[in-house]
Amino acid sequence: MSDTCFTSSETNGKNTKTVKPGDIVIENAEVLRGLIERNYSPLLLEIILYIIRQHGAVIIEAWRPRKTPTDLHGTQPIRAIDIDPWCYGADHRAYNIMHSVNKLWEYNPEKPKEMCADVSAARFCIRVHPKTRRRLWTQ
Repeated sequence: MSDTCFTSSETNGKNTKTVKPGDIVIENAEVLRGLIERNYSPLLLEIILYIIRQHGAVIIEAWRPRKTPTDLHGTQPIRAIDIDPWCYGADHRAYNIMHSVNKLWEYNPEKPKEMCADVSAARFCIRVHPKTRRRLWTQ
């Protein structure tokens, strides 16, 4: 992999890859295999491509065997992908991206408190529901 794709930086004690708009970095061969071998929800792909085009992404988890009955990484089609939140730096950029995704897509109209994007220190989870839809306006 060339250094033009990402830069490595030490952030919060973790060696991270900082991405630019359009960049995509896949964490390892297992994540790549999960991306290649499985089917993904078209809405999930739409959201992930939006994030990659606008901000770039380091994909850290795609398909995995279900850990719980509600684990969206193991559904068919797959309805969740995780991004490394530190690829956006130590500032609040990951949270800003999360808010823009949640303004553009509604996870489930019947459960308005649930969101398509959620950020923690360990991961930036993007998920969809069968009833996820693009909002016609932003709030």
